[in-house]
Amino acid sequence: MDELNSLPQSALVLLYSQLVQSFNVLIEQNNTISMQNKELLSEVSNLRESVAVLTQQRFGRNTEKSKDMLDNQLSFDESGNIFLNDSEYILDTSEEESKSDEELFNEFLKRKNARKRKQGKREDLLKDLEIVTERHDLTVEELNETFPDGYRQLDDDISFSLKYIPAKFVATEHHTAVYVSSDGSRFARGNTPKKLLAHSIITPELAAAIINAKYVNGMPINRITEEFKRNDVEVSRQTMARWMISISDRYFNPIIKHMHKRLLEADLIHADETPFIVAEDRKIKGSKSSKSYMWVYHTASEYNSPPIFIYDYRDNRRTESVEDYLTGYRGVLMADGYEAYHKLEKESNGEITVAGCWAHCKRKFAEIIKAAPKKTEGTIAYEGNRRIAAIYHVDNMAKGLTSDEKLSHRMANVLPLVDSFFDWAKSVDGKIGTKKTSDAITYAINQEKYLRQFLNNGIIPLDNSDAERSIRSFCVGKHSWHVIATKRGAKSSADLYSIAETAKANKVKTYDYFKYVLEKMLENEGNITDEFLESIMPWSEEIPEEVRKKK
Repeated sequence: MDELNSLPQSALVLLYSQLVQSFNVLIEQNNTISMQNKELLSEVSNLRESVAVLTQQRFGRNTEKSKDMLDNQLSFDESGNIFLNDSEYILDTSEEESKSDEELFNEFLKRKNARKRKQGKREDLLKDLEIVTERHDLTVEELNETFPDGYRQLDDDISFSLKYIPAKFVATEHHTAVYVSSDGSRFARGNTPKKLLAHSIITPELAAAIINAKYVNGMPINRITEEFKRNDVEVSRQTMARWMISISDRYFNPIIKHMHKRLLEADLIHADETPFIVAEDRKIKGSKSSKSYMWVYHTASEYNSPPIFIYDYRDNRRTESVEDYLTGYRGVLMADGYEAYHKLEKESNGEITVAGCWAHCKRKFAEIIKAAPKKTEGTIAYEGNRRIAAIYHVDNMAKGLTSDEKLSHRMANVLPLVDSFFDWAKSVDGKIGTKKTSDAITYAINQEKYLRQFLNNGIIPLDNSDAERSIRSFCVGKHSWHVIATKRGAKSSADLYSIAETAKANKVKTYDYFKYVLEKMLENEGNITDEFLESIMPWSEEIPEEVRKKK
């Protein structure tokens, strides 16, 4: 203190000034560190949320129904009791909390005993199958021994059993007669059946079996060849793949072109796409990360069209891919929020209207809810999901109505909910802490124009789920085979998936339909007209009854 008192005033002022500066620097550094900590905490929170969402997508339940959002494998009631929530039984405690175990058990037995088989139900299940009658009588000797004083026969006791007859390979050896005139100048041959492919053993039956196994049941070709080997038939993977490509090019390509023509006549088309790997595309592009895409286009009877599913292979995801395929189309395109669809609408001069998918919007909130480690009631994600669920609920009340009636219902009852949703979304935009929730709100606001389109036309559905379901068969298949080697293979796969999915949608037996179409195409080779193609389409009334599903 004496030393400070001995210092001149100017030195004291200088020391004070330096102390103040140092203090201000420390405050500034502290503020910077606090800000960095806040940003880091926010980043950690966002990363945790992203990891939780990714974990849920990879390992969690796929349901998007609001009532199922918060259900996990174990659920707790208010008393802390744990109940398994699985496929065997779901316990609803809301109405049974006051009942004793004995009362609950007795009610269970009562319900179980009430579940008696309806008279004739089994017969109804089997009525569309070929039925072979077998009699089981006693011999005269057995009857006389059993009834020495005589007997009379009552009505037969009838029961059923169902046999399975595995696939059977039959090799046909064709002996074609050859004739020559007496002078040796002229020859004649017997009428040999036409072949699908020259110098090949493949038949419509065999081709239909392979197509059904791969493009309906999702079996990769290597598994099909192994199954053939187990039945003593040796066909290499390369041969089988070559058969599929050649048959698709020669017989199914005209059918796909006709389906495409009919698709473009529809009032509404669903569209979606999924990436996959084509080895030849990667080799051409020189990149191991380059992706090819399978696009799917779908329409249905409610859009003034028969049910049609067409897969279209492209080596890119650019707008030109959609634009090229939909050349000449005038109508509504139902799609997700991918910008290529929006660009197509802008360049169509008003001929194409893009409608947005509410399922995609709802999913962004639902993923956050399902991934949350604790209850989400009161959160932005919960509120967004709840509001969209209400839109779905009220819109579903108009199921079965005409498009005009549905539009009137929407204007009166759904429009206020949509307006309220977007007003709410805009009010919370920019006030959200987590990135995923912020992204969900931003997506909804950016897609507002397209999400509102269903309010302008009664045929427009709320979402693009039809297209997502239709492309699922391809997605299931690609998890089995992973890679398609060539561009021709990718194109033939697209065509064969198209035939398979369209056949299923029109309720025809897929194997029988493939066989029937190949036989008809072979029979009419060289005379393939639009009228002929229309007659063999899966929706045609000229399809034989034995090809149609009975149920």
